[in-house]
Amino acid sequence: MNKEKILISACLMGAKCRYSEIKRKGLPVNKKNRLVVYFDKKNTRLAQFTMLAIIVALFIVLSFFSKANIVFFPGFPFLNLLTSTAIKVFIYGVIAFFAFGAIYSYFVMIEKRPVVILNQMGIWIKHYNFIPWKDIEILTSYPIAGTLEGLGIVVKNPKKLSKQSNIHGKLSMFWAKLFNSYHATLSNIDTPNEEIISFYQQHKNPEK
Repeated sequence: MNKEKILISACLMGAKCRYSEIKRKGLPVNKKNRLVVYFDKKNTRLAQFTMLAIIVALFIVLSFFSKANIVFFPGFPFLNLLTSTAIKVFIYGVIAFFAFGAIYSYFVMIEKRPVVILNQMGIWIKHYNFIPWKDIEILTSYPIAGTLEGLGIVVKNPKKLSKQSNIHGKLSMFWAKLFNSYHATLSNIDTPNEEIISFYQQHKNPEK
């Protein structure tokens, strides 16, 4: 248990946490009993390009809309001004949303630390910290959009998980409670969901 804590601490402090690094630190390397998961950089790069393209397109639309001087309500200048302003504010809001996503994806691209570490005792998740297998009630995949799927986790004690999570994790759990969703979610990772679920199935009942 102490060696596992050392490993997790090393990851949080910025270690790459790949098997070569773990071995160099004197920690046991056993791929059957440990799974280290990172962000999917390829999908992140594609998402970032898409968001930047959308931002450029929205600025073009905004420029056209500003020059077109469209009249929505002839004879009602105040309503025209109000509608025009509302549309511009909405477009700027959408631009801000995608800009935030593009900036976030940049930090994902340069992130060298793992997002998830699984071993025979449980799962460590960025923002949520370590969750023993015995505390997990459900770990399953769920659809996000199209063919994209994420991993959802339901724990037996949500208050305990919220207490040990950082601000990001607490906010995610707050929204999950509002929408009656999973307590913790994983997406955009470089390891197939099936592999993580299979690992969970193998280790959730170690006494058997």
